[in-house]
Amino acid sequence: MITSRQAMMSYGALIFAMLVLALGLSLADSDLLQVLLREDGPVELLTCAAYTTCTLYMLLEADNSFLSRYHHLVVVPIAFGLRELDFDRRFTQLGIFSSKFLFSPIVPVYQKLLGGCVIAAALYVIWRLCRYHWRAFVTGLRQRSEPLSAGTGLALLLIVLSQSLDGLDRKLGDIGIHISQGPASEAVVFEETFELGIPFVFLIMAAYYFTSRQSRPA
Repeated sequence: MITSRQAMMSYGALIFAMLVLALGLSLADSDLLQVLLREDGPVELLTCAAYTTCTLYMLLEADNSFLSRYHHLVVVPIAFGLRELDFDRRFTQLGIFSSKFLFSPIVPVYQKLLGGCVIAAALYVIWRLCRYHWRAFVTGLRQRSEPLSAGTGLALLLIVLSQSLDGLDRKLGDIGIHISQGPASEAVVFEETFELGIPFVFLIMAAYYFTSRQSRPA
């Protein structure tokens, strides 16, 4: 069984590990860094492997009652893993989540239909997350030591940070701010490190939930 204290300590250890990894990568040779952080490179594949592990663990531990009520939770690591592999734009003319995707004349109709289904599924998952978990999330945050709410908050923070750092030099360039190669490379390092941390947060949350659930009296 993973106790509440152990789960919270695991989050702390993960944050420390991410910072150490990011600082270590920042000091690495530029050629090595390019190999490690390239598309479909070791760090990206490790992130996908962690999402796969999380998904398999949830499927092995979940019973029919859980899957019936909370199947959307299993979809979350699957969707994040596919997103990490760029499945949202790998097989289409534009990224599925691009604001222009459904209305662009360069996107074939069949791709728009497929993309519309993916968007609808994403909205369905978000709706169920809000419906079944939002109130518990807010209540848990007020307690300050509830592992599932703390993990959700940490995952959301890592998502926001990684998305903010993604293409930072391009985003700043669009508003007339130009940064050198050094800071741009460090932004990529921290972006990839934060993205790597997200599935491990999910794993800690899943392990805490299922082991604490099993320990409850029947």
